[in-house]
Amino acid sequence: MSTLYRHGVDADSITAALSELGVPVPAADPLRSFVGPPMRQTFREFLGLDEATAERAVWLYRRHYAETGALDCSLYDGVAALLEGLSTAGWSMAVASSKVEDLACASAESTSLAR
Repeated sequence: MSTLYRHGVDADSITAALSELGVPVPAADPLRSFVGPPMRQTFREFLGLDEATAERAVWLYRRHYAETGALDCSLYDGVAALLEGLSTAGWSMAVASSKVEDLACASAESTSLAR
């Protein structure tokens, strides 16, 4: 989904999770490292958190993201028309995401991708 969305990993949710843990929050640009790899892995490797703290950070991130970030996304310009054209042409489509299913579904529904 992140390739179709303007908003994927939510920097505000990462900041909220790290702040609640008392972990220093890196500058916004380095937070792009969170896009792609599993969150747990990035919390551990990028920020050097231990396993238990990384697990807690993921839980806090998801809690905040579910409350504020999952519905705060939009499609890139032209994506809706592209997908509509593919659908009209008979192409089957699916969503692939590394987000947990409930958050991926909420994001897809908020952008009319879920039909």
